[in-house]
Amino acid sequence: MKVFVIKDTKANYYHPPQLWRNAGEAVRACENSVNDQQDSLFSKNAEDFVLFEIGDYSETSGQITPCDKKHIADMIDLRKV
Repeated sequence: MKVFVIKDTKANYYHPPQLWRNAGEAVRACENSVNDQQDSLFSKNAEDFVLFEIGDYSETSGQITPCDKKHIADMIDLRKV
């Protein structure tokens, strides 16, 4: 599993980490939030949020191994026109 965080660039903080199997799964979840949940914070203010990968999580050992923070997507770019 991969560890991801979403940064609120306007408020300058990171939301709690979330686990997804890979970046594609994380992007799909964020696309759904931006496009399908019209009253969500991410939908209303997509320009303020950025998705990053920050590590790996082992389901067998329970250990999180950090990695260099990797930009995955700007939430505004996930909005369907």
